[in-house]
Amino acid sequence: MDGCSSGTDSYFASTLLGKLLRKIAKQESYEEFAKSNTKNLKQQIEQVALQLFEELSNLHRQLDLRSDEILSTLILAMIDTELCSAELV
Repeated sequence: MDGCSSGTDSYFASTLLGKLLRKIAKQESYEEFAKSNTKNLKQQIEQVALQLFEELSNLHRQLDLRSDEILSTLILAMIDTELCSAELV
């Protein structure tokens, strides 16, 4: 995550994205463990990105943030160490 020069308080948006991603990663790891889920990386990263933007949208409404207050740059990657593969968004 990195701030966006056209955003207001871009460090806030980047930090918020980081905290949301950490929350989602914890949830995903619990689900993986409980279900022995075998989704491929592309499906997983799409699900994580979708959940991230849903959570961000909810916070945007709850905190009554302006659009320029949640601008941030994000590069999202998931790595499968067993298969030596990765997906990037």
